Amino acid sequence: MTGINFSPQIWWSAMDRAVEFANHMGKNLIQDFNFKNWLQNGSIEHNSLEIYQVSELEDILTGKYEYLQNNDYYYRVFFKNSYGKNVYASNISDLESKIFGQENVQIEYEFRIDALNHYITLHLNNWLTYGDYDDWFRWRLYYYFLVNKLDEQLSGIFNYYWSTILSQLNIQTHLFKSVEHYKKFRDEYEEINKNSDTFFLAHQKKLQLKKL
Repeated sequence: MTGINFSPQIWWSAMDRAVEFANHMGKNLIQDFNFKNWLQNGSIEHNSLEIYQVSELEDILTGKYEYLQNNDYYYRVFFKNSYGKNVYASNISDLESKIFGQENVQIEYEFRIDALNHYITLHLNNWLTYGDYDDWFRWRLYYYFLVNKLDEQLSGIFNYYWSTILSQLNIQTHLFKSVEHYKKFRDEYEEINKNSDTFFLAHQKKLQLKKL
């Protein structure tokens, strides 16, 4: 293997195909669901910027790699006021000015699906191109954080979306830098695809039961 960059055309083709498949599955599971709209406008919430634990990666980070578990991305912060209404701000400083002496405030963070998906794509593409461990860890950090935070149906649809993308990248074996580079990718893809297959088969079974 000599390794040639994965071109934008390969990514666009894989993503277009994945969006179409994920949208079709989503419409069968969720009424009036539009995958592309959800991907662009959806969000999740978490009570901390520490997303490493949620991702449940088995990587042991020591020495120079410890910093990789840190995350500074969020879309906005919020807290629930005494009336039960969420109060939002773009950063912690602005939010604190809106608390007005309220005690025992639980600050939470909102993350946009499109931003998390961007980081997944960015770091995976960087790893495919350069092979750096930093990017290998980062794309999985954001991927599994999102998959583990979503509810069962959305998690399954998103996982199916990425399984479809990875399947298209998996056939481009000549673009990987080395056999070891490809095998590392393949092992992760097969794990994601296994989870996707389980969800897909359950989805097909539900469709068959509806027809009875």
